[in-house]
Amino acid sequence: MDGPTRLVTARPFRAARLLAAAAVVGLGAWLAHDPPAALHISREKVWDLLVAARPRPVDPGLNVRVVDIDERSLAVHGQFPWPRTRQARLLRALADQGARVVAFDFIFPEPDRTSIGNVLRSLTEDLPDYRPPLDADTLAAQPDNDRILAEAMARVPTVLGFTVGPRGVATNPPAPASRIEFENRRDQRFIEEHPGVVASLPSLQDAAAGNGSLAMSVDLDGVLRHVPLLVRAGGRTAPSLSVETLRIALGAPIRAGSRAPGLSGIRIGETWVPSDRHGRMRLYDSGHRPDRYVSAADVLDGRLPPGFLKESIVFLGTSAEGLKDIRSTPLHLAGPGVEAHAQAVEQMLSGRFLRRLDGASNVEAAFILGIGLLLLGLAARPVRAAPPWLAAGTAATAMAGAAWIGFARYGILIDPLIPGVTLLTAGVTERLILLAEVRLERSRIRNAFSRYLSPDVVARVSADPAQLRLGGDRRDLSVMFADIRGFTSLSQRFTDRPEALTQLINRLLTPLTEVVLRHGGTVDKYMGDCVMAFWNAPLDVSDHARAACRAAIDMRAALNAVNAELTGELGAGIPSGGIDIGIGINSGTCFVGNMGSEQRLDYSVIGDTVNLASRLEGQCKTYRVGVVLSADTVDRLDGAFAVFELDKVVVKGRHEPTSVFTLLGPADGRFDDLIAAQSAFLAAYRSRDWDSAGARLADLAARPDAVAAGLAAYLESMTDRVAALRRAPPPEDWDGRFIATGK
Repeated sequence: MDGPTRLVTARPFRAARLLAAAAVVGLGAWLAHDPPAALHISREKVWDLLVAARPRPVDPGLNVRVVDIDERSLAVHGQFPWPRTRQARLLRALADQGARVVAFDFIFPEPDRTSIGNVLRSLTEDLPDYRPPLDADTLAAQPDNDRILAEAMARVPTVLGFTVGPRGVATNPPAPASRIEFENRRDQRFIEEHPGVVASLPSLQDAAAGNGSLAMSVDLDGVLRHVPLLVRAGGRTAPSLSVETLRIALGAPIRAGSRAPGLSGIRIGETWVPSDRHGRMRLYDSGHRPDRYVSAADVLDGRLPPGFLKESIVFLGTSAEGLKDIRSTPLHLAGPGVEAHAQAVEQMLSGRFLRRLDGASNVEAAFILGIGLLLLGLAARPVRAAPPWLAAGTAATAMAGAAWIGFARYGILIDPLIPGVTLLTAGVTERLILLAEVRLERSRIRNAFSRYLSPDVVARVSADPAQLRLGGDRRDLSVMFADIRGFTSLSQRFTDRPEALTQLINRLLTPLTEVVLRHGGTVDKYMGDCVMAFWNAPLDVSDHARAACRAAIDMRAALNAVNAELTGELGAGIPSGGIDIGIGINSGTCFVGNMGSEQRLDYSVIGDTVNLASRLEGQCKTYRVGVVLSADTVDRLDGAFAVFELDKVVVKGRHEPTSVFTLLGPADGRFDDLIAAQSAFLAAYRSRDWDSAGARLADLAARPDAVAAGLAAYLESMTDRVAALRRAPPPEDWDGRFIATGK
């Protein structure tokens, strides 16, 4: 901006500011941890259109077949379910054809009713006057259909399916499958779990080569887009029918790969199958293909050429009306469920997968923000090279083109919907926003900033609006979160006195706010018992990291004074140790500006730097210290404060570790030896030298300066962690990181 006159005369700048706010709102909705169901399904349907435009090609050489109990099979060989003798005959015919493995897409949970003995027993029960023509010994010697089917399974490797259900459903639990090797066994908690299981008769399971789950994963619109590779059934992890069938066909074990958090995929021999963290493979639909099917009638009646199914992976299922397990896929509204199992095996063998890359959402967010800033620049120019709405349309078209290229060439799914709609909406909105008068603009500045800036700063802003960058900007900030510890238990002490709790919160937040303002900070918002503040916006604070640290020290001192007053006034209402706060500070690039609507604006800050600052405040409980700083903040202190490195932690929502520190005080040399001793402990700890680490912790705990610095509780917690790691050492490639499970 060029000065106060710029704010008066440059009315398009107001439109650009509101346009940027609208873009940020759209971006915020897209970045939500749990997007609305309608938004999620809409995005999936866009990807369905890509699949419809270019279905997965099928290589006939993969030799994956569906032997279909179709309408003609029922017309020739009778109604379903068929006697187990006919199923056995079908298996023997497939064995004679040379099938490599046969998988059943249905189960046999009860004995065959058509066995001679079962038929005669049924007649005896239903007809009291009926006398069977066979005595008991002769009856017992008659063929048992289930045994005949079990004997036929010895002719060809057979995989049986089992179904899953709610708790309380348990019929013939499936026999344990071959051992699944996990890179990290804790990843099993991400796998979809079903407490109830229904499987085939134990005698049939004993004869089969394997058991696989028939469970499928459908989205809220009823469309099957993901195939579970593994399930938790009946308290154990088991493979799906397609994975177990491929395991038998390849004669190789199943190994599950890991990523943080969750699974990365499975490996069967040399075949790698990527998955999401829940162990689900995205189905790359080929559509219904008649050449994949063989009629069961042709197999039973010997109408297939000899060796037609040689070395085939065969799935037995049905497409007959009233019998089939109907599944909707992106390319088939109502198809047999058995085809999904066959397609999954084809996909694994061909290595053609659709993937949503880790970090793809960050790239898409950066694209939206980058184009949003470009629109801001275009709209703010007195003479525009191109209308912002045209630039937005071009960007949306480019995003759609990138989505197509990523899908068609690389099998990567890029979201064109939310970025495109956001940018188009922002471009159109820019053309519709009314221009504001200077007096209204100045009034809004004064009214808005008087709520979270000190009065002298408001006066400076009003006198010289050029100091502000309204509408949003990227700035290097220091962000602080200060939260009252144990607020839930504290509030329970005032259950019958809610007005007293409100007064208490005000008593606590008022001095904390005064400290922030005194050190040149901006109070972003109050969230119950938490204060969020930042430095270096809207006005420049050159030493913003040091200002935030000075504020943290003074806030804790101010809290001590408040505790002394409250203890005398409220007595039993205050914890014996007084009320404490946890403070998290992080520094980095943020997006700061006026955000909200035409009716209500908030000057606020968003970005990954803010998220990490919030997570660091939560780590005060983990490390039992009052202040937690990030490495980025420490780098900006230029040695002005004594900082004590605590650990290297992976906070919730992030994949990479960050070094965290606590604040001891000014860098006056008092803590140099203590910091050096801590560095020696961390070196031993990260090199897995537990004995040395434990000894150094004991030395630290005995130091008076460590106790005086308030580190006793932290050292105690690290002593417990070292003892736990000595009992259960981490993997060899462990780099010293700690995975935080709480926020």
